[in-house]
Amino acid sequence: MMQTTVQDEAYIDSVVAGHEISAEAEEDNTPTNRSAVAFAGRIRAAKVARAAGRSAPGESPGWARPCWPHDCGPGGGSWKKRRGTLLAGIQGRWKEYVVIEYYFDTNLDATRKAAFRKAAAAWGAVSCIHFVEAAAEPPAPALLVDALEPEACYATHIGYPGDYNYAVINMGWCDSDRYLGNIIHEMGHILGMNHEQKRPDAIHNYHGHGPHLVVHWDNVDEEWVDQYRQDVSSYMGSAHDGEDDPHDGYAPYDFGSIMHYPTGKHFHTLPREKGSLTGNRQALSDGDILQILDQYQCTEHHPSESSSG
Repeated sequence: MMQTTVQDEAYIDSVVAGHEISAEAEEDNTPTNRSAVAFAGRIRAAKVARAAGRSAPGESPGWARPCWPHDCGPGGGSWKKRRGTLLAGIQGRWKEYVVIEYYFDTNLDATRKAAFRKAAAAWGAVSCIHFVEAAAEPPAPALLVDALEPEACYATHIGYPGDYNYAVINMGWCDSDRYLGNIIHEMGHILGMNHEQKRPDAIHNYHGHGPHLVVHWDNVDEEWVDQYRQDVSSYMGSAHDGEDDPHDGYAPYDFGSIMHYPTGKHFHTLPREKGSLTGNRQALSDGDILQILDQYQCTEHHPSESSSG
């Protein structure tokens, strides 16, 4: 199968629309309707995290932070609800599962629903994240899925929205399996993943690591500048979190992350040959998977432990 990138999607959609659509505009559009309140909450959460000094300049590097039950990533951190079994009491692969309930807007079409379910399954296949579809709108915290803004596809939060809030994914132009990678990307935000190029070592030397990109600021439209600024709360690895910790220490920069923007006029990679890896929207990278396993401390049952299902 040909690898799908954001550049490919932008080109095809430009032909269909009859005008140029940038790769950045293929995702993460700023919300304009009722989701704007939740989007503002996402920004506030990120600012609070930075103000709390998770990894302020001059202090310990970001990979010195402990993960679950603490937060080693941006925004609201990890979702909180966990259980030891799947539905019907099946123990399954993981010692604990992170349960995130989601609910489809009543007007959402079947094609978008099917695509979202596939994206949820993609996360569940590689991690302890368990997205559970609710038949009726569940109490907060939960994830609402709609398409109230047809020209946009975005998530309103990075990480946990708070005990009394909802996160929202607006599927808009993410209207079919063709955009499965984009939906997985937006769900990554919901789980607490930042854009990879916002890591502190992306465009600067940070505690001996980086830079990995050269940003051509004169070519970056004002509305996209923030997507290339460093965020010290971004996941970069973590401290040792005990036995069976999925990852300990610095996490290498991931050019192939499903959370990375594509190279082009806005930046080039260091080294330049890594540019072909950026903009991946085909599947989760090994780095993406390891990040979520670490942030949520997903640990598997040992072979000697009993399991069922």
